[in-house]
Amino acid sequence: MKISIIGLGVTGFGLLKYLINKNEDEIFVSDSAESLSEDKIAFLKKHGVNYELGGNTEEILNHCNIVLIGPGVNLQNPILSIARMKNVKIMNDIEFMFREFKDEFKRHVKLVGVTGTNGKTTTTTLIGEVLKKAGYKTFVGGNIGNAFSNLSSVINNVDVIVLELSSFQLELVDEFHADIGIILNITPDHIDRHGTMKDYVTSKSKLFGKDENVGTAILNFNNKWTRNLGITMHRKVRWFSKMGVQENGAFIRNNRIFIANSGIEKEVLPISMMKLKGMHNVENVMAAALVTDELNIDMEIFRNVVNNFSALPHRMEEIEKFDDVLFIDDSKATNTDATLCSFKTYPEGKIVLILGGRAKGEDYSLLLKEASKYCKYVILMGETKKKFAEYLDRIGMNNFKIVNSMKDAVRSGFTLADRGDVVLLSPATASYDMFKNYKERGDAFKEEVYSLKKNHG
Repeated sequence: MKISIIGLGVTGFGLLKYLINKNEDEIFVSDSAESLSEDKIAFLKKHGVNYELGGNTEEILNHCNIVLIGPGVNLQNPILSIARMKNVKIMNDIEFMFREFKDEFKRHVKLVGVTGTNGKTTTTTLIGEVLKKAGYKTFVGGNIGNAFSNLSSVINNVDVIVLELSSFQLELVDEFHADIGIILNITPDHIDRHGTMKDYVTSKSKLFGKDENVGTAILNFNNKWTRNLGITMHRKVRWFSKMGVQENGAFIRNNRIFIANSGIEKEVLPISMMKLKGMHNVENVMAAALVTDELNIDMEIFRNVVNNFSALPHRMEEIEKFDDVLFIDDSKATNTDATLCSFKTYPEGKIVLILGGRAKGEDYSLLLKEASKYCKYVILMGETKKKFAEYLDRIGMNNFKIVNSMKDAVRSGFTLADRGDVVLLSPATASYDMFKNYKERGDAFKEEVYSLKKNHG
């Protein structure tokens, strides 16, 4: 059997190593990049893997049975269109590895899947930490950076798998399903990829699989898209809500998180004890608490983990504070809802917001209106800067500045901030116009902040 892999990033390389260890008959690798790292080229040559670079040709489909793709591969790729016409199976690592180990999933391994527009990595990491503290042998992977294919080396020594799953990863699944599936929220994002909001929501809903009689869904009651999904489900649904009591879910009362199960309520923890900031993180914690309850883990273990759990890199991460100005890296905020949640975590009129990058097909008007009212100043950068500036000017907001580099953004932010203010990088856009990814963008922000502090003395 011949298996072709398109894309040799984290996902593709993980699949390649798995297939080689499995002694698969024939493997072919195709990557549109003009070059690969020396280590990857050496690996391909060592194992006698045929490959092509600089484009995806029909060699991929020559006597091919399965094409495996990474989440970054566009489904409109002409080669995939030809594959469909030839009835060649197209799968991603999530579907492929689920099929490879479906017997283990049936027998002894629980699978927790986490998706949503925002909050996936924080919630996935938090659940993983709780499970480990509770003594479960745990694999945490997926979109979080640990390829699902790496499961192969530990599958016989795992109790629970926790996967962060993006819409790109879910849009191709068929047999895959989570035993406990969480959708944290759904707001407009990746419309440039999915085409319509309906298609985006459909991809997220594939988390639960086709059988309505299996699995537990943990959903956000305050999000219209997840609520609409939940009320039509026949499987067990547990809600979390920041407004109103849930009879079989998680809720807030007197600034404390509670969960209810079969009519019995118990307090989880006071919100004030959380290191994570913002109501969006309260929702993430409520979702994780429901997983903890579903697996019958002592809530004291959960409480101890949450009380010591800090923001992850590039997610509302406090970088430095000098001259009583706080610098926050929220580079992972690549859509409007994430940025709205971020700046509303802080007092009105105390935010200098760094905004802009590559647009993703969203309507940015609400974000810009709210920013004009809530933020002291808005610094605009990236491909969207002129478009955003025109809109702010049109609605009468004059407190904005256009910059051409991260250095200018950070220094302008510091100059415009007063004591007690926050300079917040929360771009609401993709990073690819100026940076390789959101991590590189966040790192550039940090470097400029550290440099500014050093030179400021």
